[in-house]
Amino acid sequence: MAVVRRVLRWLGVALALVVALGVVIAFIPLSRDGLGVSTPAPLANAAAARSAIAAQVAAERNVKPQCHSRLLQPTRAPRGVIVLVHGVATCPAQMQALAALLVKDGYIVYVPLLPHHGQVGGTGASLNGLTEQDYRRFSDRTVDIARGFRLPVTVLGISAGANVAAWIGLHRKDVDSTIEVSPALGFGHVTTGFMNLFARVPSISFSYGTKLPHRYGGLATQPLAKTFNFGRALIDSAGEQRPAARRTVVVLNEHDQSTSSDLALKLAGRMSSAVHALPAGLKLPDDCIDPLQPGAKVGAVYPLLVSLAEDTTT
Repeated sequence: MAVVRRVLRWLGVALALVVALGVVIAFIPLSRDGLGVSTPAPLANAAAARSAIAAQVAAERNVKPQCHSRLLQPTRAPRGVIVLVHGVATCPAQMQALAALLVKDGYIVYVPLLPHHGQVGGTGASLNGLTEQDYRRFSDRTVDIARGFRLPVTVLGISAGANVAAWIGLHRKDVDSTIEVSPALGFGHVTTGFMNLFARVPSISFSYGTKLPHRYGGLATQPLAKTFNFGRALIDSAGEQRPAARRTVVVLNEHDQSTSSDLALKLAGRMSSAVHALPAGLKLPDDCIDPLQPGAKVGAVYPLLVSLAEDTTT
């Protein structure tokens, strides 16, 4: 019995040390150094932009056919460029139906693939390795390509894509408008401490959302925490500088409990963004853009998003 008691005592000590270490880690802020650095290098012309997108697609290895970056062009003289940035764990196919409406209205639509997304056989674990700096570089490069068309540029994103849109709105003065739909700033009531902890300990994959042919159907704690940290860096930056874009808009899905509306409103306030809400009564899924999502009501969502993207909202 004495041996058992000693073993239990040492196990208790070890557990206490692990808990104490976790608490310490949780209170150490994640680095946000360099996330506000933008190095614009817009392409010279439309031919260069098309070539860059073709090269981007060619470099997307082991990616599902429907998930490659895509460029859609109208049959008449384009009115502008609209960039659509998909959400976390999905891919450009999420934006296909919305993109078709915008192209029909005369816009060039560019839908780039986020890093670590759209992989054949991909799961939430496929997102491991995604960092805040990946998002920053992606944001800058996306605008560089879109500006090659030498037309006004609008960026609309959802979830992690909304974080990209917000970063662009803060740092790229060569973009006209940005629209952030349900930005990924916090996962429900997950605190900053948990975010700091999850970003540093081994990543844990878990099921989340509906698995679709173009969607992983799962997430992982480490890349999710880094996505949130990138989003929190936007709130910090917005408190220190005015947005570079002419117009910024935040769209809230009031039925979505997976993201923090309080943080989204905080970001909107600091960016002086217009705020629009999709009413809770619509009972929309958290991915309110993809028509393949169970419960999708794109007939209620797309008119608002199209009017915002085309800047025709009164």
